[in-house]
Amino acid sequence: MFTWDIGMKRGRVRLLGLLFYATPLCSILVLIAFDLATPSPSLLVAALLICGGALIGSGMLGGPVSQRRKTAAA
Repeated sequence: MFTWDIGMKRGRVRLLGLLFYATPLCSILVLIAFDLATPSPSLLVAALLICGGALIGSGMLGGPVSQRRKTAAA
């Protein structure tokens, strides 16, 4: 069984963050796949915002995470 302690102690913090961002995106895709929601421009915008938040949170776009690393390394 996966617990928070195991994920944090083994350095899987980024994986946990990715899963937190991927959950609402996957739920949107499941709803569309089962015809419980119709694809719309607002859902597309929501998906893009989720992906953008994941990129910023991971530090790939020069967000707060990469700034902290540069400061800590100096």
